[in-house]
Amino acid sequence: KTPLAAANRFLEILHKFKSEGLTAEQRHLVQQAFSALAMTGDAVDALLLLSTVARQSVELRPLEMGALVSHALNQLADLQARTRASLKLPDAWPPALGYAPWVGEVWLNLLSNALKYGGSPPHIELGGTLQGSHVRFWVRDNGQTLSELERKRVFIPFTRLHQERAAGHGLGLATVQRIISSLGGRVGVSAGTQGGNEFFFELPIAPKVRRK
Repeated sequence: KTPLAAANRFLEILHKFKSEGLTAEQRHLVQQAFSALAMTGDAVDALLLLSTVARQSVELRPLEMGALVSHALNQLADLQARTRASLKLPDAWPPALGYAPWVGEVWLNLLSNALKYGGSPPHIELGGTLQGSHVRFWVRDNGQTLSELERKRVFIPFTRLHQERAAGHGLGLATVQRIISSLGGRVGVSAGTQGGNEFFFELPIAPKVRRK
C-alpha cells in the first residue's frame, strides 16, 4: 500500500498549494484521481483480508451479534442517510459462534450492498433463525431480484452485477464467502418471498443452545 499512500500524498500537496492555479477541468481530474486511489486502496484491503482469512486459524467464540450489527450500521450511517433507507432489526439475536472481527466485516459487506442495490428507497430487514446445529442470519432487501445465474455468480471474486448502480471492486461477497467458510458455515442468496433478495450466512450455534 506504500505506493498508493505516496500518490495520495502527492495529490494532497498539489491540491493544497496549486489548486488556485488549476482550471476547473484540472481540479475535476484531481478529484477523480483521489477517488480512483481510494477505490484501489479498498481493493487492496479486501485482497489482504482474503489472504488473511485463507491462512489464519482463529478460535470460535460466542458473538455479541447485536453489537457487531450496530457497529456496521454506524460505519454506514452516511450511506443510509443518503439513500433514505429504512431498517428493521430483531428484538434479540440467536447466540452463535464465530470470530468477531471477521463476522463484523460480513455484516458490513452485506449491509453496504443492501443499501447500494436496494430499492428507492431501500427497505432492509435483518434477522436470525435456528437451523439445526447452525444459526442462519439474513439480510433481506427490496432491490431487483437476482436471476438464478446471477445468484450462482455473485460470490465469485471480481463479479459485479450492477456496475451502473455503484462503484466497487467485486470482492465484497467473495470475502463474505471466504470468511464464513473458514468459520465452518456457508453463505447463499435466494429470491425474497415478496420480491428483492435474501442474502444469508450460517454459523455454528453457541454451546448453551446446541441441541443433542
